[in-house]
Parts: sequence; structure tokens; C-alpha cells
Amino acid sequence: PEPPAETREAVYLSTLLAWRTMRRQRQLRVASFALAACAALAVLGLGWYRLSALGGSAEVVATLVDSLGNARGDTRGRAVRRGEWLQSSAQRGLTLDLTTGDRLRMAAQSRLKFLENDRLHLESGAVYFASGVRDDARRTPPQSALYIETDIGQVIHLGTRYMVQRTADRMNVRVRSGAVRVRTALTEAALQRGSEAAYAADGRELFRRPLHSSAPAWGWVDALAPPLAIDGRRLTEVLNEIALETGREIAFADETVRLDCGMIELKGPLLELAVGDR
Repeated sequence: PEPPAETREAVYLSTLLAWRTMRRQRQLRVASFALAACAALAVLGLGWYRLSALGGSAEVVATLVDSLGNARGDTRGRAVRRGEWLQSSAQRGLTLDLTTGDRLRMAAQSRLKFLENDRLHLESGAVYFASGVRDDARRTPPQSALYIETDIGQVIHLGTRYMVQRTADRMNVRVRSGAVRVRTALTEAALQRGSEAAYAADGRELFRRPLHSSAPAWGWVDALAPPLAIDGRRLTEVLNEIALETGREIAFADETVRLDCGMIELKGPLLELAVGDR
């Protein structure tokens, strides 16, 4: 029999953490060899050539998208590069498509910087991460994770949707689906779907409690959700996307109803209301 979804996610997360640790150690060794090689080339008079070959703009890690999920050219350009500070306005948040195939939403008055394409630092405000949103219905378990860091701690996920918020005196972590692992100077713990926890500036866990997927805390996240496309899609597929977007589960009255929904093809324009309102 298949293990429960939460058990699979926990196994994926533990395996990923071990693999990422080994990979970073290997990268450090490779970097050391690369530095030694560069020094040798400099002695041979090829330093200038190497610097020229490595020059250019920083790596693009994300793209700003508009309310329909299309790339936008305003707000400092549509490309977000590694090492660049990104700040949302006081009036509204931002939505970013990551090069990893995932999507990130920033609340209003938030400030962050991508240290790598899979690692960002949140200085203030809140972000919401959704894995594989551009291919949710057919996506296999993700092969990489995003590390969200604040000066209080680090949040690591594998295939989930969650929020990290940095306020003046603490860090809040809320999990809508899947599971995450939180690391601070004083604690390390896993948070499962439907829960939230808060951590003080010194890394202490202040509390942990249940949080419903439709709680008011998710309001700004749903407000940034793009309209839902339904034309030409099966009803079951649309229902699955709504459930995924809002952290809910679908329960059909019986098998006949489930099969009927799989046969119905929808017609119509984009649903303009945030799916969280339904």
C-alpha cells in the first residue's frame, strides 16, 4: 500500500537535506580547485582573459509577472537577477515566476534578495511559495527545494505551499500544504500542512498551532492569484487546481459523480475572482 502523503513528503525532505549537504560540500571542493586553477593562469599571464570570459550580468533567477501570469516589463524590468534587492510597494504585492518552475508571491511592503536561484533572503514583509504552479496537474515530485532565509532562521521545503513572514520582532511560518523544516540558532523542527509557528529574534519557538487553509492570514496570497482559466478544460482538472491553490481537498459524493466530472468540458472566460473567495 502507498504511504500517506505526509509520510512521503517527510521522506523526500529528509533525503533532500542530506543530498544538498553533500552537494554543497562537493561544490566547496570544486571551488577550491577552481581558485587554484585561476591563480595558476594568472601567473601565466592569462588572468585578464579569464576575467573577460567570466564577465557579464548576474544570473536571471526570476521574472515578474502581471495579474494574468504574463511577463511584465515595468517595475525595474521583468528580469530579476541574483544579488538584486527586490521591494514591493506599500499598496500591492508582486508575483514572480522562478527559473526553477515555481512561483513566489510577495506581500506589499516586502523586501528580499536572491542569493542563488534556489535561495533567497527575506529582510522584511512576507512571501508565499508555491511549487510547480505552471504544471501542477501533471507535475512529478520536485527535484529541488527553495531555501528562504531571514536573520532569525531558515525554512526549507519540498513540494509545498507555505508562507514566511518577517516582522520587527519575530519570524512566522505558515504551511498551507506539504511540509517544511525550520532551522534557527536554537531549534530545528518540521511543520506540517495546516499549521503555523512563530520564532523570536534569538531563534526560540514562541508557539505552534493549527491554521486553516482559508484563514484570513492567506488573504493577501489569494488576492495575488491570477484568474483561473477554464475554457476547454475538464471540470475535474479545474477543481483540482482550485483545491491546490487554496490548500483544500476534493471529496466527491460517489464514484459516479467523480467520473461525470472527468467527462465535463467547461467553456467560458477567465474566472476573475481569486479562487480563495469561492
